[in-house]
Amino acid sequence: PGEAWAAAADEVGRTLLPPGTLGAARDVVVVPDGPLGLVPFDVLPDEGAPLVARRTVRVLPAASAVLVPAATAGWRPPWAATLVAFGDPLPGRGDTTLD
Repeated sequence: PGEAWAAAADEVGRTLLPPGTLGAARDVVVVPDGPLGLVPFDVLPDEGAPLVARRTVRVLPAASAVLVPAATAGWRPPWAATLVAFGDPLPGRGDTTLD
């Protein structure tokens, strides 16, 4: 509640996203791992405004989030599925050109 979060966001933002880091990018894809998964990247400052106010922010799970239970670890035949995934790297865009 209140505005206390803004000071914390400014401090974290200066460390993780120093001014000029993102350049002219319109889309930001964040794949945090470990403790970075707790950072609300959407509200980090970007030229005086929350990041989400200036750019499209997508936060994806890190590969380490897909834990293999000990019971299923070990040798598997090559045809056994170990991960099934799909994705659209630029949702909502008709082309695949990266800026």
